[in-house]
Amino acid sequence: MIKEKKRAVAAFGLIFLFFFLALIYFLFTPGLRFAKMGDRLFIKNESIRSIRGIRIYDEHGQTIDCIAELGQENSANYRKEIFLPESETVEVIKASAAFHPEISTRVARSEEELGITLAFSEKNSAVVGGEYLFSVEACNMAEDFASVKLEEEHDLDFFQGGGKSVSFPLKKGDCRKAEFSLTPVARGRTVLGMVLTTPKVIKREETIIEIG
Repeated sequence: MIKEKKRAVAAFGLIFLFFFLALIYFLFTPGLRFAKMGDRLFIKNESIRSIRGIRIYDEHGQTIDCIAELGQENSANYRKEIFLPESETVEVIKASAAFHPEISTRVARSEEELGITLAFSEKNSAVVGGEYLFSVEACNMAEDFASVKLEEEHDLDFFQGGGKSVSFPLKKGDCRKAEFSLTPVARGRTVLGMVLTTPKVIKREETIIEIG
């Protein structure tokens, strides 16, 4: 009787360990990721296995697309373009699949200008493996005080890591620079994007970078 209980406990322990390790694997290994190329939005599979049953939806829960399968990284079907809805109320796009954490990205809308301008530094070239430093200057020419958030976006095929975001207050007539650093990983021409968010407007500016 005691031996049977020990076997049962051992069996349950192994089952628990299996599910715990599986959970750690799915949560901390690369999986789904959004990537932006100019005005185009893609979803990519960055894992070493296929991901099935992917749902794309907005912050209101409305389904935008359903993808049966994305192949493993660098396969023929490892990414797919997402066509965004026309609705002006949609600001965030999300994606989820079984055993993978939800991911999201912000949609930049072209709305009424509030007098806040963005200007990239003039450094438009980078070298693979080196450090690419650049700055963005935001100037508030509007009448009101503005709380500003800048979110850097880049194509993961060309630059390493996720985008950085900074937030700061900006009074009328003031300008402020934000510094950014990226590591190029591939040669070619790519687009850097900067999303400006205030309580009243979202807009996106871009610059083209040549990587040699």
